[in-house]
Amino acid sequence: EGRKVNAAYILQWKAIETAKNIGCHWYDLGGIDPEKNPGVYRFKNRMGGKIFSPNGPYELGLKGTRMLMTNVGEKLFNFIKPYM
Repeated sequence: EGRKVNAAYILQWKAIETAKNIGCHWYDLGGIDPEKNPGVYRFKNRMGGKIFSPNGPYELGLKGTRMLMTNVGEKLFNFIKPYM
């Protein structure tokens, strides 16, 4: 039902209004993919923002157990990703 009335657009707009009202000067709508997700691309494109591509990705130099758990998590994710 929400898709039929574009509820996601309304929620996003309210989030932007709230961010503006509390003093935020920019709002990140996240990535775009015009081919795989044209509806979201259209919405974001119509917002009139600027496309920003950071230099990343960046990785925090973890040590010890945190590094091990991060590496195991990434390997597990990459293993199961094709099945998602």
